[in-house]
Amino acid sequence: MKNRLKFGFSLVFGLPFLGLVLNLAKWGSGCFHALDLGIYQQAILDLAFTSSWNPLNTVRGIPIFADHFDPIILLAAALQRVIGPHAWFPIVFEFLVYYLGGVIAFLLMKDRVLGVRLALTSLWFFCTGMAVAFRYPVHPTTWSALPILMLAHSLKSRKQGSVFFWLNFLCLFKEYFPICFASYAVYLLMTRRFRVAALGFVNGGLWLWVDFVLRPRLFSDFHGHGNDLLRELLEHPFSKIASSFLAFDWKGSVASLLPFLVLLPYVARHEKDREWWLALGAYMLPVFGIQFLFGNIGFQYGAPVSAFFLSLVLLGDFNWKSSVQLLVLWSRRILLFSVVWLTGDFVNKTLEFFSPKVNHCRYQGTKMYEVLEVGKIVSAVHSESAILASGGLVPVVIGPNRKVYQYGIWSKIQESYDFLVLGRNNTSDLYPFGAEYYEKVIASCRPLASEVLMDTKNVFLARGRFTEECLHQRHPF
Repeated sequence: MKNRLKFGFSLVFGLPFLGLVLNLAKWGSGCFHALDLGIYQQAILDLAFTSSWNPLNTVRGIPIFADHFDPIILLAAALQRVIGPHAWFPIVFEFLVYYLGGVIAFLLMKDRVLGVRLALTSLWFFCTGMAVAFRYPVHPTTWSALPILMLAHSLKSRKQGSVFFWLNFLCLFKEYFPICFASYAVYLLMTRRFRVAALGFVNGGLWLWVDFVLRPRLFSDFHGHGNDLLRELLEHPFSKIASSFLAFDWKGSVASLLPFLVLLPYVARHEKDREWWLALGAYMLPVFGIQFLFGNIGFQYGAPVSAFFLSLVLLGDFNWKSSVQLLVLWSRRILLFSVVWLTGDFVNKTLEFFSPKVNHCRYQGTKMYEVLEVGKIVSAVHSESAILASGGLVPVVIGPNRKVYQYGIWSKIQESYDFLVLGRNNTSDLYPFGAEYYEKVIASCRPLASEVLMDTKNVFLARGRFTEECLHQRHPF
């Protein structure tokens, strides 16, 4: 291997670890909000270390599977059980899935020259959709990118048994994948594969029944995330589609998908069998439709969308080996530009955290020490103690079978709380309130504290009996 390729290999497979370090540093600095990191941290920890198969998620306010149906988190919980009750592990687990996807993408391109394999693998790690999803932990929707790639590989290989395995496996990640399953069954019917289509309708229909019929009956506090959207679409279909079209983030979406939009025409021209493109597109159609109606493909939702386009490029039949075709030459130049641009964005976001710019996601040694110290103190409290925390500090104080509530949003308001953990001066994520608001809460609740355990520029931690009399969650100041 030439030195240039060795350097490229080290860069492509080494730089993602910088992202892991960044995410762990942000977690330890109170820069990730309880929405959604704290929710999935608590779910994974409770599934790992309590006897419940559907534990009450105090951060979210309802049992975890009454919110989203993503039982793949049981896999993360099994590994969490082995590692121990560490709140940082879900972030590491997501990184392992993200990194494994890059390794598998690299291995699936074994018939291509090493330089091209590295360039395309870098798109997996650093394309905007994947990178942004990875910087917003933790979500099974982000994890779904890898099985989508494997589904695409099975479709291209025409291995129907493998296709159905990945179709079923994806239903463990989010409730819209059963809809995708049904969409694929419709595609089979339209292509006159009646026997396989019938199997698809039965199989996909079973998942739809579990998600949208059985779950609401099992859970009285079931939350249907798409109910309002579906009602609007059914009641006013044309106006809803028109308003979604006008409100959609077209600029951001095109920028996010730009490398693929440039490369796909070249790949499509040389694709020998486009049927698997149509099959994968039919499967992903509900995802595109849902994200269109929601107005963007940002945050964790960019991962499955990017996985679709990545699959088309990574697995396509474009003749990358030819050194004489002008298209190949220009494609390589475009790839190089894309890689530099995307990697630069990735590094820039990392450097922002360590810059002196004043924002809640800035690294500062004293702040990190204080935030982690809060987590250490709270880890020793009795499991029955009720802990109320501001958004960015929830992920730090989370633990198995620990009653942690986030201030002012989603969590159900309790009669009283035993511990109050609040961030200060905008040095941690305080959404949906500001620093001045929390100072009023601290001033109001300080007389009710039996012991102030930490009172610094960055955090306030107190023990006592704190009620709405001082907290003002129902009626803000």
